[in-house]
Order: sequence, then structure tokens, then C-alpha cells
Amino acid sequence: TIQPNDYAIPVHSVRFGDVELLQFSNPNLKVPIGCQGDDCHPPFLAGILDSGTSCLVLPDAPVPGMIANKPFSQWKHMIGGNTKKPTRKDSFFVNIAGREYEIPFSDWYITQGSDSDQSCVQRMPGGMPMVLVGDVLF
Repeated sequence: TIQPNDYAIPVHSVRFGDVELLQFSNPNLKVPIGCQGDDCHPPFLAGILDSGTSCLVLPDAPVPGMIANKPFSQWKHMIGGNTKKPTRKDSFFVNIAGREYEIPFSDWYITQGSDSDQSCVQRMPGGMPMVLVGDVLF
């Protein structure tokens, strides 16, 4: 859960290659936080930048009125279902507060030269509607 001392950032988009993984229920909604009219923000999920977490952690449950899909499951399907041997090696693109950051394959896939190679993309536990961005961004 988000604690009183956590600093949440607005995550407007998470794409894998050219496919949007955050499918907002109402993508035209303007979020009135410190703004008025057209100056308001597009929809977003709370995100936490956490250098103590290694991976990109995506939600995996629809959130009524917020997210219409399961982003982690969609990504897993796109890579062929096997997180240890992904069939696609696209970059992730994360839009944080209107600025897009690229997370290339070389950062989200851990190569150890053995059978322990694996992706560093995980499912958010407990159906929490947020994105956690760990070391893969830093």
C-alpha cells in the first residue's frame, strides 16, 4: 500500500513496443488535480520510483472505473507466455508526468549466462492499482 511518507508520481502510460498496456476505462477523462479545464491531466495510475526494487512491477487486475485490462497478463501473452525466454525483446516506454522514459530489453531482462536468465518484469501483488518502477529505470 501507499504509505503517508511515500512519494507517488503520475504514470500516464506504459507501452511495450508500440502496444499500450495501461488501457484506461475512460482515456478522455481529465483529472482535476491543481488545474482547470483543458489544463488538467490525462488519466494516470499512481507510480512509485523505488531504487530498492529491482524490477518493473505492473498491475494485473482491472480496476473498475480506472483500468479495463490486466497489463501484466497482456505483456506476458505478448512475449509468448514464458518470462524466462521472451519471444519479443521490445523496449518499455513509461510516461511519467508527461515525460516518456525508455526501458530497453537490456535493462528489463537479466542475463546471468545460465538457466537463471529471466525478465525483471513482475506482477503487482494483491491487485494493487499502481506501477512500481525499480532499478530498471535507474
